[in-house]
Amino acid sequence: AALGKPRSDPTAQVATLETRIAAFLRLARASVHASGADAIRATLLALLQPGDDVLVDPGAHPAMAESVLAARAS
Repeated sequence: AALGKPRSDPTAQVATLETRIAAFLRLARASVHASGADAIRATLLALLQPGDDVLVDPGAHPAMAESVLAARAS
């Protein structure tokens, strides 16, 4: 940042971006992630419960299998 100029808050910038995307798509909320793998992990970890049965295609992104294991699903 330039001298004397406050640094912008990345958290606020992400929140603003999510709000704008949600408004544009006419959704209640939106979520942005740094990568597709991060989006996979966040989504599956939010949905899966320990003991859930999950089938993962062998050609699926490795983040899918990692997330199933992290969620203690089977």
